[in-house]
Amino acid sequence: MSIHSSKQLAARLACILVAGLTFSVATSLLAGPPAASDEAPMEEAVSAPASESEPAREISTLELVMASGVIGFIIMGAGIGATVYAVCTVRDLDRERLIPEDLISTVENALYEGNSEEALLCCQEDGSLLAHVLAAGLEKADYGPDCMQEAMLESTDVETGSLRQQIGIVGLVASIAPMLGLLGTVAGMIAAFGRLAALDNADPRALAEGIMLALMTTLLGLVVSVPATAITFFLRSRMRHIDAMVSVVRSAVLDHFRPIAHGV
Repeated sequence: MSIHSSKQLAARLACILVAGLTFSVATSLLAGPPAASDEAPMEEAVSAPASESEPAREISTLELVMASGVIGFIIMGAGIGATVYAVCTVRDLDRERLIPEDLISTVENALYEGNSEEALLCCQEDGSLLAHVLAAGLEKADYGPDCMQEAMLESTDVETGSLRQQIGIVGLVASIAPMLGLLGTVAGMIAAFGRLAALDNADPRALAEGIMLALMTTLLGLVVSVPATAITFFLRSRMRHIDAMVSVVRSAVLDHFRPIAHGV
């Protein structure tokens, strides 16, 4: 990977971390400080059986999100970061930026006229992925088409490596989000059963509420994972399309340097 690509990748990773931390802090501030009597009513509800006529308390969506705890905030921060990263990757995978039509026609015209130096100069002046790949091959024109092909293949791996890393990060979030959700759910259920075990009279409704809150992290993990998985599939499909187009242009350039073979 080039130094410029490494710096871009590091900058985007930093943006993801900042976005995740900002979201977590903002969510915590919106939630406000916990009330001192939050745990007491819970214990009273568990220790004293609720009246059958007493209506069940409805828990709002915001309360469910706040109850997801640190793991829930991490999942949500990762989801926002993955979204930002996916948008940047979609922009980077723009076909016209990576494989300019003007460059293809200019290089083909120069090679058709037998002017490989002009074709190399055009590639060096262009900053696209295709230009770097073709320039790596044209610099080896004096060594034959085999050396050119090897150089262009190596350049293709280098130039597309950073793009594949970006896609891999989105895929990583899609993979670990449900696992983090499951971890939060297991931890929440252990805590809920532990609180109930410490009391003499357990209220089934309080137990159900504790389990419901514990399952919130699993829901958050799936909410992040499902779209991230779809986005990863889309990005990988676009990357394969870019690879195929680069391969076609690369082969067309090499055909100008291959001799008419075997007396055909």
